[in-house]
Amino acid sequence: MLAVSTRMSTLRLRRLLVIAMIISLYLLVKEFRQVTTKFYNFAQYDVAVHPCRQQNDRQPDDGAFVDVSFSESRAPENFPKTHEHIRGSEPPPFPVFRDIGNVTHTSSMGMTDPNKTTFFLKSDPNGIFRGDIIHFQITAKDERNRPRIHGGDFWYAVMGNDELAAGTVGKVVDYDNGTYSVYFYAGWQGFATVKLVLVHTREAGKWLRDVVWLTDNRAFWTVFYKSGHVMENSTCTVQREGIWNDKCEYPVHMYGKTVILCDKPESLSCRDLYASKGDLVSMETKARSLRQGHENVFRQSHIMVEIGGNIEQIRIHDRQKRHQSDHPSTHDIGNSSFSGYWLQKQWFSTSRDVQRWDKAPMMAIKRCLAAKSLLFVGESTARQFCDALVQLMGIDVKAADQPSNLMSRNIEVADYNITVKFKFHSWPLGSKSVPVTDLSHEADMIDSLGGDSCDNHIVLVSSHLHFPSWTKHSYMERVVLIKSALYRLKSRCPGTIAFVKGSKPRDHGNIHTHIHSSDYILFEMNKILEEMFRGTDVHFLDVWDMNLAYPAARNVHMPETVIRQEVAIFLSTICPK
Repeated sequence: MLAVSTRMSTLRLRRLLVIAMIISLYLLVKEFRQVTTKFYNFAQYDVAVHPCRQQNDRQPDDGAFVDVSFSESRAPENFPKTHEHIRGSEPPPFPVFRDIGNVTHTSSMGMTDPNKTTFFLKSDPNGIFRGDIIHFQITAKDERNRPRIHGGDFWYAVMGNDELAAGTVGKVVDYDNGTYSVYFYAGWQGFATVKLVLVHTREAGKWLRDVVWLTDNRAFWTVFYKSGHVMENSTCTVQREGIWNDKCEYPVHMYGKTVILCDKPESLSCRDLYASKGDLVSMETKARSLRQGHENVFRQSHIMVEIGGNIEQIRIHDRQKRHQSDHPSTHDIGNSSFSGYWLQKQWFSTSRDVQRWDKAPMMAIKRCLAAKSLLFVGESTARQFCDALVQLMGIDVKAADQPSNLMSRNIEVADYNITVKFKFHSWPLGSKSVPVTDLSHEADMIDSLGGDSCDNHIVLVSSHLHFPSWTKHSYMERVVLIKSALYRLKSRCPGTIAFVKGSKPRDHGNIHTHIHSSDYILFEMNKILEEMFRGTDVHFLDVWDMNLAYPAARNVHMPETVIRQEVAIFLSTICPK
């Protein structure tokens, strides 16, 4: 009898335990659903804020500034992680999946389609005045007209007026849910046309950043070996990682771990290397091979395409006509977030004081640079910069530099004791053959400076145009070595004034140039330069917005008007008011 009673008690206990487990499991599932719902409602606005944003008494909301034209939600490490309000800029809510069991169908999500994606004006079209901030919103959709649920697309946002030779670049805010806000500074009175261009989709940008940019052997040269009357040629590439066998190896101490590798000539020695030139055919072949298997991600139909909107033109009114009771629709962003605007072929900076050196007497420029020794190093844009400065002093470059060539300049302004020199960096990717002895690394050229005029040096480095085809790590290593050389110079000659000029968008002949000379990578390189020299006494000359906003087609070598405005910032830094 006792045994039977014990068995019954055991069975009751087991039943109670099972019931308790079922109740606990039910409560756990319920709590999990509540937490998941709260997480999705919060995560929809988890974005980063640009450090230029001004703080004020706005109600908490959400928005994220990213650097001009770039809308990837991953912010640099130095960006503060916070949530701030931009009035009138709330994105549509992110979908919350409350009951997974109700899903009974399959679906698809494609890349952002420029033909389905649209933008619309959020500001009052009848209340825009000069000095205001104008607000647009982009709604990204795929080819099935389905709203995108991710951000990260790469945009160019430009507002301009061709008759006024006016233009400015918009700030793009990425909410990482398929919607973007775009803000323009209204710098002029009159009409303005807005162009929003999808440069690359999120997926294409990710492929460029995580695959292409990290791949070695994308830059190629045809090189020439010479010994006596015998001349042979072979192909070279640049490599930092991996192994190689039976190659002519040209390590450059200022390249760090990156080396130039060349196929051995048939009969001559590796020491007989004489000259080199860029091999664009091999670079395009490499780009074509990298794209194989990724054609659906990197499509011509989704590269550099303008999207449509609900308004073709807006009117900007004169601020003097605003009633005193009206308030500027600035959205509390602040003008300091914008770099400037073009008007009548002049660049008006909103972030610094720039003097009109193109209208100043030539003597004023010479007095500014009196007894200075200027060195410009880098690619052809540095030469273009050098030539524009010399011409502003009223000097004919070809007459002053004998013999004149594309690889160097050496100009004396005797009456003011000014020396102006330019030197091309080593291993350029140009189409003309250049003797290797005529070129050297930027750091080597900087290390050669000193002498009696030690504290009178002015140095500008511009090295980016030839390096999107180098890996990210090779380029960063090169920049670090240039930075170290500038520090050594500043240590030897504390009075030296140093500049590093940023990159800019360029023209593209075909889909393959969008790979080996990518604007996306050029923009990332610009961020590397800005970050590398932030907080130092080396001046970073950021010209991205100025070049993108100029009312003309983008080109490797922009019109002289643009270069002169770049020079104006340079001179205003050396000789401020």
